[in-house]
Amino acid sequence: MKHITGLLKPDAGEIFFEDKDITQFSRKKLFKMRMNFGMLFQASALFDSMSVGENVALPLKKHSGKDDDEIQEIVLDKLRLVGLAGIYDKFPAELSGGMKKRVGLARAVVMDPQVVLYDEPTTGLDPIMADVINELIKSLQKELSITSVVVTHDIGSALKIADHVAMLYGGKIIFEGSPRETQETENEIVRQFIEGRAEGPIKAV
Repeated sequence: MKHITGLLKPDAGEIFFEDKDITQFSRKKLFKMRMNFGMLFQASALFDSMSVGENVALPLKKHSGKDDDEIQEIVLDKLRLVGLAGIYDKFPAELSGGMKKRVGLARAVVMDPQVVLYDEPTTGLDPIMADVINELIKSLQKELSITSVVVTHDIGSALKIADHVAMLYGGKIIFEGSPRETQETENEIVRQFIEGRAEGPIKAV
């Protein structure tokens, strides 16, 4: 994800966004490109000293140039999108883990990005709340016409939300395909991972 957003530069290879190799971008051009991206962090990364509304509004206040009334209207709309109308003035300490994830998601889409990056979005959630997040990812993708890039170890989540699955192993992509192809592959590494078996080519260390 750091490579996709240009926070890291690869030792070799190319990274294309909108048919342009971002590894050749200047610092100024990379900063401008990042405005097209939203990010949901694994631990939500909310500021405890700020209210929910202030957390979600932060990107708009820093980068949009909009006035306070317009920013508040946008924030309230994004909170409604993730099913959290009415918690604008609450603080992160008052929220459950699932609610924090949804606030983080509202912040990730508040600038209407083209791409949202999700870092282990269901980690630390019970199965029901994890599915709520999965459904939100799918619905926001359609409603906002965004591309979602999800890094996850949660196979159930990956198979539910993905149009395309890629598996990384040993620093390389060893498999790519649809969710159905992922479930039906004969690749032993992929099979061991999705079946959660201790025995196989992946060694538990």
